Amino acid sequence: MSAPTVHEQLLEILPTLKHPQPAIEELAELTGSTLDQGTLRVIVETYKKVLSLDGSLIVPIVGSLFKLPLSGATMNEAASIAREALSVVDDDDIPTVVRTLMKTLDQSTNSAAAVHGIRKEAGGLSDHALVRSLFNIITCSEVLTS
Repeated sequence: MSAPTVHEQLLEILPTLKHPQPAIEELAELTGSTLDQGTLRVIVETYKKVLSLDGSLIVPIVGSLFKLPLSGATMNEAASIAREALSVVDDDDIPTVVRTLMKTLDQSTNSAAAVHGIRKEAGGLSDHALVRSLFNIITCSEVLTS
């Protein structure tokens, strides 16, 4: 049996950290871009546990999810977390959430649910937040299609 990696050790203690935000913000960089689905599931489940303990960490978690190489079930979980975040984050944080939502779009119900959530929340956004969100949508879609 091999020794646990740094990110495995970090995931184990993350829910117990007094100030987990710096670790959340760096986790994607620590793990790299070639993670197996099992590890990604552990990351998403750990994030959900951390969120249940401290909902104020929703923005760093959604931002970290954007940086991870998600697919399949982990993509659906990330989409669900980001959709929930739409209704609770401040206007300034909407672009982070929208960017992650855009990354999770696929041909399934994720797309319809994400677009519905964005439309629903866009009505209450300030002009500045709406423009920033639209810019993120355009930028993200250009990255995803290239």
